[in-house]
Amino acid sequence: MALSTTTETLSRTSAALVTVTAERDKLRHAYEQLKGQLELLRRRILLAKAERIDTQQLEIEFAETKAKLDLLARELGADDLTEGASDNDNHTSSGDDDGRPARTKKKSKGRRDIRLLDIPEERVEILDSALEGKAERIGFEESYLFGRRRAGTIRVVMARATYKITAEDETTTFVTADKPKEIYARGILAPSFIAHLLTKKFRWGMPFHRVALELASEGVALDDSTMCRYAEHVGATLGCIVDAMAKEAMATAFCLSTDATGIAIQPARLPDRKRQACAK
Repeated sequence: MALSTTTETLSRTSAALVTVTAERDKLRHAYEQLKGQLELLRRRILLAKAERIDTQQLEIEFAETKAKLDLLARELGADDLTEGASDNDNHTSSGDDDGRPARTKKKSKGRRDIRLLDIPEERVEILDSALEGKAERIGFEESYLFGRRRAGTIRVVMARATYKITAEDETTTFVTADKPKEIYARGILAPSFIAHLLTKKFRWGMPFHRVALELASEGVALDDSTMCRYAEHVGATLGCIVDAMAKEAMATAFCLSTDATGIAIQPARLPDRKRQACAK
């Protein structure tokens, strides 16, 4: 009777031990995951501060993750595991060791946050070939840079539909859709390319021969004489609109332009031949 009771107790104890061991292993795994996330957040905060980015949201996530980590550590009875993280958190104090108050630094406006710009984004993930597939990847440390992609020239295919018309007398005729009106008849440049050339020339002050060199580096052969003919033709076609705008502005505008540049005026010399500072 005593032997059977002992055997039954041992069986229940073994089953409970297996359950407790599984729960402990599960908690340890969750603890290690949170510990890794905490370290990742800490490094992200340091990286963001180095780049002078607002770290308020990261610090909130850091505090929440650390609270979960401390709770798991208490459940595991391993408070000593969090001493390293606590030491890092307590490293910054409100004053120096000798009791003097901490210096308050002027808050810098910081580096601009590129994430707020409305520009296309291209992601480059850098993986460690030695660790990929062997260690658990828990996230990425992200930093943001300005990149550049060449705005390449495109080929515009103007496809005009052709229709076959059969009359009642069974005669067949073919009709092609008319071309839209063009600024330069039978030209080689589309309106978007013409606008690009004129912007380069008159907005950014780039001579046509330099534009030709830039296009040549992209594999597009276009001489500056062709650009000049297009610019002259566009000016002759649309220049009347600019002339009308200028005429109306001169007739009705109160002020066309102002200039706040000061002019230095040299005063007359004093009787003792001493020079005076220029006035504005």
